[in-house]
Amino acid sequence: MQNKKRGKKRKLEQRALEEERVVQQLKKQLEGKVSAESLDWLPRTATAQKYIKNQALSETGDVLSLQAIDKLVKGDKTVQQRTTEIKRAIKDRLILSERSKLGEKWVEYSINATVPGGSTFGLGAEFSPMVHPTGILIKKFVKIPGGEKGALEVTGKVAVGDVIVSINGAKVAAGNIHTAMMTLSMIAQVALFSKMDQKLKLVLSRFERASPNDVATAIRCALEPSRLAQLESSPLIVAFARATQPLAGKELEYWLLNRSSVVSEIFAPYDRRQELENIFQKYGRSLEGENGLLRERPELPEMYDLYDISGLLQKYIDNGEVGRGRNKTSLKTAKQVCTAVISHLKKVGGADKF
Repeated sequence: MQNKKRGKKRKLEQRALEEERVVQQLKKQLEGKVSAESLDWLPRTATAQKYIKNQALSETGDVLSLQAIDKLVKGDKTVQQRTTEIKRAIKDRLILSERSKLGEKWVEYSINATVPGGSTFGLGAEFSPMVHPTGILIKKFVKIPGGEKGALEVTGKVAVGDVIVSINGAKVAAGNIHTAMMTLSMIAQVALFSKMDQKLKLVLSRFERASPNDVATAIRCALEPSRLAQLESSPLIVAFARATQPLAGKELEYWLLNRSSVVSEIFAPYDRRQELENIFQKYGRSLEGENGLLRERPELPEMYDLYDISGLLQKYIDNGEVGRGRNKTSLKTAKQVCTAVISHLKKVGGADKF
């Protein structure tokens, strides 16, 4: 019986040694073909492990080796693409947040347009659906022989990038955008075949941008290196990039495939920190600086006999919730956290000192 156990253990050890030999062989074949970060990670993926175990049981398999290498190289390229994609999304969200402070907005205006009878160019523009604001985006004006302008361009009011939000009093809604586009097409058809002018009243929406200098300043502020570095250091970026290549024995986490969900999760601590900062400013306080609330203050009593003030704030920033001990509800909003901290400072006599 003991001999059988020893024999089984020896086989497992030999198998493990053989698999490690294949791993090292695989890494050599991947060197120069994948990124340095992926060299240690790729052999642990389900795709690689399947190949490694098959190779460990077989002395041949050169064709399988080439197939596996190709799959892993493609997997690494996917990782690099997804990394670039999510970092771009992070930058876009930072810029959008900063530009929202510039007062840029969509402004509606009305026009009366006429589609000439017999015209083969209709409204003289190319359209596509628009999600926000809901409507029909004017992608570009059609070039008409002879240099003439189309029915929209000739008004002198419409510009490329404007969005049609109402046609003859009928609002363009999310569920009828394509129907509205067909309506414009039908009006053009009627003008063409009836040889009679077709008049229509349109309401359009135009995005009023801030000045180029203000936009450039907002972008520089949004992409401030330390802030960007903090967000890009999130482990969720790596998790998102590698989500399509799960490790052996690990289930695919489907939420990691959704870029928007992952970006929101990455920004959650940053957003909570900003919300705390905004609320504390109303009390004349700040999180940072010499008297910032995130500085450790061991001389002050702990809150709930569990945290100092900085620890409680950091826990909320990181997790979005702070427990207060047994049989007490946790703090789940920035307002609750701020109220608790200010009350604690007043109670312990730290309100005037810090």
